[in-house]
This record gives sequence, structure tokens and C-alpha cells, in this order.
Amino acid sequence: MEPYKQIRKIYGRAAKNYDKFWDFYIVPSYSKTLARIDLQKSSKILDLGCGTGELLKILEDRFPSSELTGIDLTEEMLAVAKQKLSDNVELLLGSATSLPFDSKSFDWVIMSNVIGHLSDKKTALKETHRVLKNPGKIVITDWTRDFQTMNLAHFYTKLINYSQYRSLRTAELESLLDDCDFNHLHTERYKINWFWGLYTIQAEKKKV
Repeated sequence: MEPYKQIRKIYGRAAKNYDKFWDFYIVPSYSKTLARIDLQKSSKILDLGCGTGELLKILEDRFPSSELTGIDLTEEMLAVAKQKLSDNVELLLGSATSLPFDSKSFDWVIMSNVIGHLSDKKTALKETHRVLKNPGKIVITDWTRDFQTMNLAHFYTKLINYSQYRSLRTAELESLLDDCDFNHLHTERYKINWFWGLYTIQAEKKKV
């Protein structure tokens, strides 16, 4: 089966009610990501796997002079995002492993609750490296199997939803970023409630 066909099907069906169903998780999971972002005037930022655009909405409200772009695999999710964002935010259908942007296009790339869904994480990070300016920054937030509860969530997702899913431990992602020519800047592991354990990792593109 084509790698992301299951993901598009699952999130296409979920798009209409996604924000309501995941409201308890969405905003708290963005808090550490937002704390790591320091946008200057006219910064260009890519939300990779933007989903329904909730993070882009927060960024647009906080940093109105920045240039915001979102990309996602699922048309239905992008349709929801389009309803809540202004025309100043560019929304594109596309894949993390083949980004439709010129090299050195963005100051920041955000991957929030995305990396675990990618079957080819290394290619996605290399594409992110390509589209970042020198020295651009990446902020990644996702579930981490450093927490036992997230091991349960990890195996449930693989068993029930799609077998390609694989969340990472913080050390795994830090190593992967190093392999893809990023300098590690910051890692934080935390819980947003008794169950959900996440990491937020910030890295900078090595100068090339």
C-alpha cells in the first residue's frame, strides 16, 4: 500500500470534527513549540503537516508581519484550515519527503505532531534542511516513548490505525537530526496531563 494512503484516509474522515475531538490536546501540545519560536519582522515560517491550521492561526495572530505557509497531505484538513486563516497564509497540498519549495526559502520550520507519522523520517528532515535558510531553525514536537504511557499509545496506533506509525525517543530524534546536518540546540520532555508525554526539540541548520 502507498505509504501515506492510510493517513490521508484516516485524517480525511476525521477533519470535520478533529479540532473539537482533540481540543484537550491541541493547544497544550503547542505551548512548548511556541515558546521556542522567536520570529523577527518578515520571518518566513513553514508549518509542515499543518493539519487544520490551528497552530498557523495562533502564529498569524501573534506575528502578523511574518510570512506563513502550511503544507499537509490531506485535502480535507486543509479545507478546515482555509476557513480559519486569512488569505495571507499560503496552504499547499504536499508531502514532507518532497517539499515544493526552493532551497533556502524559510527561516523556521515547525513539525508539530508529525514526525511519528512519517515512514521516511530521514528524507523528510533532509528536505527540511534543504528549504531552510542558513542558519534556519526547526522545532519538532511529538509524542515520545521516553514515557511509558506513550509506549502504549505508540503500539495502539500501529495496531489499530496504521502499521507505519513510529514515534521516537528523544535520543533517537537528536541522533537523526545530527545525521541530517542539524546542530541540536534544546530538548525538553514534559507531560501535558497524566497520560500524554511529549518532547520539543529545537535544532539549527549547519551552515553549508
